Amino acid sequence: MKIGKLRKLYSLTGTAEILEYIYENPGCTRKDLREIALSPIVLQRLTMFREYGLIHQDELMLTELGKKFHSLIHEIESLEHSHSE
Repeated sequence: MKIGKLRKLYSLTGTAEILEYIYENPGCTRKDLREIALSPIVLQRLTMFREYGLIHQDELMLTELGKKFHSLIHEIESLEHSHSE
């Protein structure tokens, strides 16, 4: 996996929120995710997450790589927050 792809994915609308929801609610459904993002965005992100190996193919659960990416997003957001203060 190239860092550039992950960087681009992070910058897309809904990425962090959808990953967070899946992390907190493993096994959730696409219908559940519509509460936090529009259906087309959810479908696009899930396709990308599967393509990049961040979620399992058959269920909405993070893979080990997905968990690491989720953790990295939290680190980035923490740095952005502390830098803005």
